[in-house]
Amino acid sequence: MPSMGHSTLATRYVRLQALFATWPAPDDALLLRAKKTVEEMVEKEKWGWVKTVMEKERGGNRHEGKWEKVALRKRWEVLVGVERRADRVAEDVDMDEERAERAEGDRGKGGRDSTMGEGGGDGHEEDDEEKS
Repeated sequence: MPSMGHSTLATRYVRLQALFATWPAPDDALLLRAKKTVEEMVEKEKWGWVKTVMEKERGGNRHEGKWEKVALRKRWEVLVGVERRADRVAEDVDMDEERAERAEGDRGKGGRDSTMGEGGGDGHEEDDEEKS
């Protein structure tokens, strides 16, 4: 038997209400300020929470002293920076492969630009015929 919880109809109704809700302009500004304030609060507290979780996971057996929030944040930036650099390298390799495939495809077409018409002209063949 299906569980009795949130029905699809109730969920849809709430989404429709949100979709058609009207917002006064002062509330828009308030929403933006409130979200920014909350994000700043979370950012300030985040590394303390990370430290607490890491200490619980390790069971209090920390290596070489105590983890500081600043050190955790800096190490995270290093790790993320390594990931970002690796992602950029992978993207560059993919782009180079795509360029090579396009160049190979263009050679197979006799070097013509794929945007040209069948005749390989400039797309104004009718004008040329009228002039003659």
